[in-house]
Amino acid sequence: QVHVAAAWFNPCAFAIAPGGQLGNASRTPLSGPGFVNTDFSVIKQFALPRENLGLSIRAELFNIFNHPQFGLPVTAGTGYADINAGNFGAVSSTVNNPRVVQIGIKLTF
Repeated sequence: QVHVAAAWFNPCAFAIAPGGQLGNASRTPLSGPGFVNTDFSVIKQFALPRENLGLSIRAELFNIFNHPQFGLPVTAGTGYADINAGNFGAVSSTVNNPRVVQIGIKLTF
């Protein structure tokens, strides 16, 4: 397991509430990493000399800048096994795909 960020937030800022009592943290005290994704496509259409015949060439790029998309940090909702392993507050995963390039040709008749 590779740790992407050892501590996304300060885990010492949180404590487990005493049994039978509610803590004083807000409903959503944390926010995860932002999601930045840029897709791009280019299409060129050609009319061929024969009647009603056409050709399209298409290139699609997903996550064109290959920006890493980090997953959510390990919290109590993730599971107590992760917290006991010392991973509380760590971002240890990525989501989404790396850069993907797709090229297509279409003949219409």
